[in-house]
Amino acid sequence: MQILKKHAQAGFTLIELMIVIAIIGVLAAIAIPAYQDYLAKAKATAAYADIAAGKTGYEMAVLDGTASTPAEYLAKAGLSALTGNCSTITAVAPGANTAVLTCTIANPGRLATAALAAPTIALHRSTKGIYTCVTAVDVKYRPAGCLAAAGADDA
Repeated sequence: MQILKKHAQAGFTLIELMIVIAIIGVLAAIAIPAYQDYLAKAKATAAYADIAAGKTGYEMAVLDGTASTPAEYLAKAGLSALTGNCSTITAVAPGANTAVLTCTIANPGRLATAALAAPTIALHRSTKGIYTCVTAVDVKYRPAGCLAAAGADDA
């Protein structure tokens, strides 16, 4: 009489491996778009930070009357014409609630749409010297405290 020995098999079955791969696929389908949205919001916030840093210098130039051209306002604000987040930064003389400092976002990625090929973030200055962030960027990417530009879609 022969004694049969049981041989235990080690490893995973094909169905177990397929289930794990399916779970990873579902997680990736959710995580990748969320991560891209996070990057887009960070890009918009960084662009806003680039121009917000110039508010004090710009306001000093307005109060002292030491600037008269856009280039002088930009220099007095302590800003360069471009940064890693802004392909162009422009400054203009103050007016009644005008966009005095404007950043055109460099490499906008998800921030760009068909209607908004070159998204911008602008600091508007009231006649009383109060600054407001205004942008047409989609609400889910908009930096905290920024308002929608006229005609921006907040759907």
